[in-house]
Amino acid sequence: MPATNPRRCAGPCCRHAAALRSRLCAACRDALAAQLRDLPARYAALDQRTPGTPLPPHAVEARSVIRGVLASWAHVVVNGRAVPRPMRSVAGMAEFLHRHIDWLGAHPAVAEILGEIAELGMWPAAELAA
Repeated sequence: MPATNPRRCAGPCCRHAAALRSRLCAACRDALAAQLRDLPARYAALDQRTPGTPLPPHAVEARSVIRGVLASWAHVVVNGRAVPRPMRSVAGMAEFLHRHIDWLGAHPAVAEILGEIAELGMWPAAELAA
């Protein structure tokens, strides 16, 4: 019987084997799922301010980047799977990506989505909104 050489997970610094039909191990898939679930709340937290005061420029930029990253990956899913587009809200796009997480996990660019979504999750929302 030939030896199998399991594919490594595409997660940064991950040494686990990827799950069957995926480029991610279960832990990295679950981490991506959690980050996608958390993004709408992080986005909303960037809007915390005294009524009548404008958002700080860095909070406006952060919100724009979050929206742009989610829209970009939603576009990849829509084109790759020929499915209807999600709502353009951050919550709608995050939920859409979460629903297609297994497809994304098998996508050749999954390392990019992991990195981009993880980076969005590392921004300290409270500091950005201040």
